[in-house]
Amino acid sequence: METAHTPEDPVAARRQRDARIALVALLLLGAVRPLWLGWTRLPRAPADHGGEGFVRPGLVAVDIARDPAWRLRLLPGVGRLRAEAILADRARLGPPQRLEDLGRVPGIGPGIVRGLANTPGLCVLLDGKPALPCPHEREPHAP
Repeated sequence: METAHTPEDPVAARRQRDARIALVALLLLGAVRPLWLGWTRLPRAPADHGGEGFVRPGLVAVDIARDPAWRLRLLPGVGRLRAEAILADRARLGPPQRLEDLGRVPGIGPGIVRGLANTPGLCVLLDGKPALPCPHEREPHAP
């Protein structure tokens, strides 16, 4: 039976293992760095809501009338197919003027539209303007 090839020098094996661990750690640290800093560049919050080009921690802004499919997928209940359906609807009928216009998109019903208003941390925009009060403007829920 063959065994896996291992370096004969235990110091070289330990260095190789340490190098792999360091590489994984660097990759992980780079992925979570924006969380430590409390902001990220994508998606952007509207400038008139204090975003100044960055999202506040816990606030995601999605513009239904302008954003590409990958950003629309940040909406609850919207996956790849529904995001593509929103884009097709925008191309066919123009951007939605009201939040309720999303109901004309196949696969998006009133439940998804209602869910947008109740999602913590989600600021839904239509053509750069809030379609609903953003979370930091909503009344706090009673306990």
